[in-house]
Amino acid sequence: MADSFLGAGDLYFDRLTAAGVSQGAKLEGACSAFALNPESEIKEQTGKGRTNYGQVIAAATLPGKTNIKLTLNQLDADNLAVAFLGDVVSGQQASGSIDAGTPLEVVAILDRYVEIGKEGLSNVVVKDATDTTTYVAGTDYILNPRLGMIKALSTGSILAGATLNVSGDYAEVNYQQITGGTSPIIRARLLLDGKNYVNGRNCKVLVKNARLKPSTEVDFLSDDFLPLELEGVCEIPEGDTTAFEIIYYDA
Repeated sequence: MADSFLGAGDLYFDRLTAAGVSQGAKLEGACSAFALNPESEIKEQTGKGRTNYGQVIAAATLPGKTNIKLTLNQLDADNLAVAFLGDVVSGQQASGSIDAGTPLEVVAILDRYVEIGKEGLSNVVVKDATDTTTYVAGTDYILNPRLGMIKALSTGSILAGATLNVSGDYAEVNYQQITGGTSPIIRARLLLDGKNYVNGRNCKVLVKNARLKPSTEVDFLSDDFLPLELEGVCEIPEGDTTAFEIIYYDA
């Protein structure tokens, strides 16, 4: 006897190279949608005889492509790289100091922020180009130490276009940089480790080679949790005979 199906599952996402080479599967966070839709087309032949005009006298069902849609609700750098058709590059700013004898030079733009060249700043000292005048934070300038940006104030003593000598310390900063638009081919091997909550039976859905693209914009200021929605088609890998497989375990 057939059972109803109320499914849950964990999604393993293996982003393939453009040539289809596996990079290893990563267990994703919350996945709220994983939908397959095989298409087919029915070709019909209609009669024009006295007694069968407009009636179907022959039909053939032709197989078509299989569409896939999935929604990820927890994002990391790898997922965002997929959303922006890019890659992930790890980077680091090692900790260190900017010596007053060899300061970083910044050209002041009044009431506008200018990047200093280092992030995570502390113990910052700002002087004029001759190192004669030491400017006062909050009076002559405002510093954003986390981003490493400085704004010369028009109400202070710094002149527009003046060269500022900046010294101080900077912290170690580790990050992952997403290079948007550098890898437009998104291919993936997808494995859903599923379970039917009606009867407790396990199931597994394997999509061997999906061609994916983002289907919605990524709004970093959304009022709700940010989803990543992808859609595409399932391909049959070279040497295989099926694009996907569903295994419904007996227990």
